[in-house]
Amino acid sequence: MSTPNRPEDLFQNLREGFSEIGRRMSSFMEEVGSTEADSVVVRTDAYYTADAYVLELELPGVKKEEVSIQMNDGVLSVKGDKKPAAEGKPQYERRERLFGSFIRDYNLPPDADAEKVKAKYDGGVLTIRFARILQVSPEKEKGGISVE
Repeated sequence: MSTPNRPEDLFQNLREGFSEIGRRMSSFMEEVGSTEADSVVVRTDAYYTADAYVLELELPGVKKEEVSIQMNDGVLSVKGDKKPAAEGKPQYERRERLFGSFIRDYNLPPDADAEKVKAKYDGGVLTIRFARILQVSPEKEKGGISVE
């Protein structure tokens, strides 16, 4: 690469360099597996309240029957399959929606109660709520009241 004389040349050289890096990374990712860009992505909001942990997963176009929720050693796994409509295969001019299987794993906090979990699916949003194990201080167990 020659030394650029004008600022425009510098930017052109940078663009060409980044394009080449992008091409190399794309081919590498194709060899080792799919990238997030061509996989179903499950967007998740996570928050907590005084008595619960809550996960809200966006699953537009996924039927409730096609979602599986499992718990194993403090890890919550949500699996599913987003399928296209069964009506033939049209000749697309442009296709941006993604279809296929997905899995998301969530490590639960130690005070999440795996015995008290509720899941609700409504309008393409899966809401999973775990009760929090509330710690009781030894003084309260004995009926004592702490003074601050």
